[in-house]
Amino acid sequence: MGRLLCVGAVAIVMMVALSWGRKQTPRSMPCVAIEYEFRDGKQRQYVDQDELDRLLDKEHIHPVDQPLSSVALQRMEETLQHHPMIRTAECFLTPRRVVKVQLTQRVPLLQVQLPEEVYYIDTDRKKMEARPSITDKVLKVKGAVSEELAGTELADFAQWVQQSAYWTNKIAYVEMRTPQMMYIHLTGAHQPRVIMGDIAGFDSKLAKLHTFFEHGEEATKDKQYTELDLRFHDQVIGRK
Repeated sequence: MGRLLCVGAVAIVMMVALSWGRKQTPRSMPCVAIEYEFRDGKQRQYVDQDELDRLLDKEHIHPVDQPLSSVALQRMEETLQHHPMIRTAECFLTPRRVVKVQLTQRVPLLQVQLPEEVYYIDTDRKKMEARPSITDKVLKVKGAVSEELAGTELADFAQWVQQSAYWTNKIAYVEMRTPQMMYIHLTGAHQPRVIMGDIAGFDSKLAKLHTFFEHGEEATKDKQYTELDLRFHDQVIGRK
């Protein structure tokens, strides 16, 4: 009889231990922290961690102190990717009960300056809000600029300029009087204004201007042009 009682007691203890163990499985334990990693943080830092924490709090999906089984990793990714400065977000749980968030930020390509608004076009050709934290050196365009033009032909032009060793530091800004009348303002004092006309064939137009600066200008050093016109085939027309 005593032996049966002993066996029964052991069984009860084992059942309690197993029950306790099931309640303390890792999935039921709380998340202890969230860690953000900006993969491009050395190049740019447009958003801080406090702002991202507030965004997750607002959507009621901040993981800290939540059971691991309740952590909504996919919703976190979708929410973070809707942030105006975030391009990609990946969230995963670590064995330390920490949610790791790996982020890349959007990359500005072109700044559009309108009387009523300043914004950027990013490398994905999408509109991007302007922030004081954005200090990247990008091509600036002013004047009659539609968002469609900025995100297509002007973005192509900005990328070409950015990749050009010669032109990337030579253009101060672009002025669009109309979609068919584009001017380039060069860096430095007393530089002539450059008439491009429409943006079509911008690479060949600037190639002949490059040639003019490198060679043709030598023969006209005494002439102070206020304007250089690139609208004519194989010619750079200088006006005083």
